[in-house]
Amino acid sequence: MDHWWARGLAHIYFLIDTKNRLFVAASWLWIYLTGNRSARLITQGDAEAKAPIKEVTEA
Repeated sequence: MDHWWARGLAHIYFLIDTKNRLFVAASWLWIYLTGNRSARLITQGDAEAKAPIKEVTEA
């Protein structure tokens, strides 16, 4: 379990700004204590609006 803490501290250490370090550390601590994780999905636009990809066949 100690190696997880060391790895986490290394990640926080290499963040650019002190404000970012404090925010990430507080966020990770909150997740660790409460077990609440937020789901974040990265999507590109509306999936229904796009046409399906057509299969290319060689003649």
